[in-house]
Amino acid sequence: MELPPLARSHLARKACVALAALGVLLMFSACGSGGSDSSDTGTGASSGSSAVPASSLIQSGKLTICTDVPVPPFEMYNENGELEGFEIELGDEFGERMNLEPVWINSVFDTIIAALKSGKCDAIINDMFITPEREAEIRQIPYLTSGQSFMVTKGNPDGIDPTKPSTLCGKTLTTQLGGAMVPEAKEISDECQQDGSDPIALLQPTKFSDSLQQLQTGHAQALFFDSPTNAYYAQLQPEDFEITGPILKDETLLGIGVVNDNQPLIGEFIKQLKALQADGTYEELLSNWNLQEARVPPPQ
Repeated sequence: MELPPLARSHLARKACVALAALGVLLMFSACGSGGSDSSDTGTGASSGSSAVPASSLIQSGKLTICTDVPVPPFEMYNENGELEGFEIELGDEFGERMNLEPVWINSVFDTIIAALKSGKCDAIINDMFITPEREAEIRQIPYLTSGQSFMVTKGNPDGIDPTKPSTLCGKTLTTQLGGAMVPEAKEISDECQQDGSDPIALLQPTKFSDSLQQLQTGHAQALFFDSPTNAYYAQLQPEDFEITGPILKDETLLGIGVVNDNQPLIGEFIKQLKALQADGTYEELLSNWNLQEARVPPPQ
């Protein structure tokens, strides 16, 4: 399968890419780890009025979006410090079609729903699984499916096999704080203890880039995360990483988050999502980031 443009350019510079890219990501993660860091990547809304009333927006004329950077290939900083990725292109497209200027807020995933509900942004577009717990707090508009997988260092020296939970007992896993994988890893750990084995040690940094570093430096034996992101790195750095075992829960829906009472914005997201799917733009965006095999839910 052909890699996306960013991955191809990185592979062409294999001598320094992995560490350089990770360094950039960690630098920006540090900037965002204390809360929210605003990054305006919009080129400005086109002329005319928006269908979304100003009273439904944080800032009139702007679509303010919370996301947690980096989670490639969904959102990341390139070597020039600019935001890019599938969800960045998707959010920018929403902004253009709503006649609003997109403004991106780098947030911490574990507190991103709180940021939305406290009025720091209009929406969340951040590879966020739809779960009953999250739907009890906010509205989630389905737009893509994802799965979960285990990524290990090349050769899988610790013999991690997610189809055999016993191979995880006593090991150290890493995943992002607040992610859907956290409770699942804890369930496996409980099973280990019930069987008389050692529990799983779970590392939960606030940024994905820190989890990647923990795996790369040997502080964790496996990274338990969203399958598209793990696949991205396994293709980008095949000499360092590989996926072990099958993709789990590969029909899990991702959702755009909006506060429940913002009906004008919810309606506009649904309207524009239908239009994106109908005119082929959505498939083009997926192809740009090697996600064309992802399943897109039917328009609501």
